[in-house]
Amino acid sequence: MATIEVNDNSTRIEVGDPTEIVEAAAQGPSGAGDPNQLTVTSLREVDNAAAIAAGVLELDCYLGNIFTVSLDAEITSITFSRAPTDSYAMTLAFTADGTARAVTWPASVKWPSGTAPTMTDTLNEIDLIVLSTFDGGTTWYGIAAGQAIS
Repeated sequence: MATIEVNDNSTRIEVGDPTEIVEAAAQGPSGAGDPNQLTVTSLREVDNAAAIAAGVLELDCYLGNIFTVSLDAEITSITFSRAPTDSYAMTLAFTADGTARAVTWPASVKWPSGTAPTMTDTLNEIDLIVLSTFDGGTTWYGIAAGQAIS
């Protein structure tokens, strides 16, 4: 269940499907509003736990924008599913299990200077990775937003 408050908090819309939020918000509080007048004053996102299964990390973009990953195995493949057709960004929070783990990023992920970050291996420390796409998931731009956060 998601909730959106439109304009001056006078209208609340609760829906189960995130696409309904966009459609309802575009209507505005009177049902015929200008979507350019929409103001989001706060947003709470769901934490999606993404598990590594047989070396594969699958990230379903439809589930949200925040993914927590217990880095307890090597990641040999990452797949992205149901990316929106326009812009989208996600934050990945990798929690280290105390063992050095390699993460193999797909070629579609581009990094500053062409170099992916080395993941932290200190127990319970977190690496935050942000991935953004502007073409529906064909190309992803990655940055290490923070590493070895304890």
